[in-house]
Amino acid sequence: GKFVRHVSIGSKGLIRPFMTPEHDAFRDSISRFVAKEIEPNVTAWDEAGSFPRELYKSASNAGFLQIGFPEQYGGVPTRDPSFLALAAEELSAAG
Repeated sequence: GKFVRHVSIGSKGLIRPFMTPEHDAFRDSISRFVAKEIEPNVTAWDEAGSFPRELYKSASNAGFLQIGFPEQYGGVPTRDPSFLALAAEELSAAG
């Protein structure tokens, strides 16, 4: 059969041949979270000079704050630092 390689295009238009469909799904879920929970509030939070602590709870409930931590502490262990990089990229894109 033919060898088909998954190629991911990041939010900045970068081609990422090392990304898997799991990476894409993770990035998409963070992107949706940012669009719903963060982007609509960025201006108000900038003007106020702070953001609500409830945002941490929302991010935790979505599973984004547990990445890379041991399961015994409620984390989602991974040896793949790409997931953390994807989270940082999507969160920083919000402003």
